[in-house]
Amino acid sequence: MSAVASDFDDYSPDACDLCGSTDYHEVLRRHGRVMTSDSRIVAGNLVKVQCDTCGLVRSGAAIDSQSLEELYVERYQLALTAESAEPVFQTPQGPVARSEAIARWIVEGYAQTGKPTPHRVLDVGCSEGRVLTALRKAWPDASLVGLEPNAAAADQARRRGVDILEGGYQSATGSYDLVYSVAVLEHVPSPSHFVDRLVSLLASDGVLLLMQPCQEDLSHDLLFMDHLHHFYLPHVAWLGAKKGLSVVAERLRNPLLPHFSMHVFSGESSAVASFESNIDFHERIAENVRQWTARFERLDGWLSATPGADLYVWGVGEFFTLLKAYTRFGSEIIAGAFDNNLARYRDAGFNFSVALPPDDLRLVKGRLLLTFKTNDALKQRIEAAALPWFSPLVD
Repeated sequence: MSAVASDFDDYSPDACDLCGSTDYHEVLRRHGRVMTSDSRIVAGNLVKVQCDTCGLVRSGAAIDSQSLEELYVERYQLALTAESAEPVFQTPQGPVARSEAIARWIVEGYAQTGKPTPHRVLDVGCSEGRVLTALRKAWPDASLVGLEPNAAAADQARRRGVDILEGGYQSATGSYDLVYSVAVLEHVPSPSHFVDRLVSLLASDGVLLLMQPCQEDLSHDLLFMDHLHHFYLPHVAWLGAKKGLSVVAERLRNPLLPHFSMHVFSGESSAVASFESNIDFHERIAENVRQWTARFERLDGWLSATPGADLYVWGVGEFFTLLKAYTRFGSEIIAGAFDNNLARYRDAGFNFSVALPPDDLRLVKGRLLLTFKTNDALKQRIEAAALPWFSPLVD
């Protein structure tokens, strides 16, 4: 969902928002083309630094409030692309939309508190309101409210029948039994201030639920220019613990929402003044950088070693954009592409055609780049067609 801020405070990497330390080191730097979390490739520099004290990773580039406002209010595209076609996951029980998967996880997390169905619910950064729409099925009698700073997304939510407040988290008012945010925490200049503000909106015995990308599984969100912070589970847990909230549930590795974590906070406890963890966050981040660097280098090597033949791509989603941003793939001419979700990319503006994958891969005359982790069955089909192929996501 889209990022949320109200006054769009300046972001500075000088001090860690979590622990206040000013001691940090650079863990990643790339120049030229960079990728944003709404799948745009822009000119710029990607710089990430890590706190030497608590291990939190954050952007190493200062961003002024005006630039943040332009990024999230005027340019952010996720709501617009989601309106045309939302990502859909294929499961043994049938297709599941991403918003439905998120709503189910929220209901599951809230149920861990043992509390009755919430009467008033606030979605902070609701985008075009799809998650709230999905929650109506589970909580038809609840008052569901969305808060969103992006005018286009807010308008889409209204047309969907969502009770919408246009603005950022610093302008939020009211009292709610459940306040939640999905994919917002990583965007705000101060996660500590963000959590403080959301806690102030909780009714007595209210529940705070935070869902965001996490680094436990070496997530690629480290490569998003506009993600200002990158968390491990203990970092998010401490954001609540600093406010005296207890962690009721901590979830990871939802099969439909990989690389995301969910924290459910409720109740009161003594505020935890300092951050403690026995996890080596520094080595984990270093390994993440090594793995993604190696993947990019392998793709560059394959492209250099197989020149001339037409290049076809299977999968034009987020990883497609990631590879275009950070490898020589971005300068390659693409003869055509395949994807199972044609509706989502109907108006993407590609200068090549996108079609459903052919049943007979012998019809593909050229090289094939897979932008996803393939399975053995597909490997066998490709190899049976004697088709030169490569997948940089297969380690």
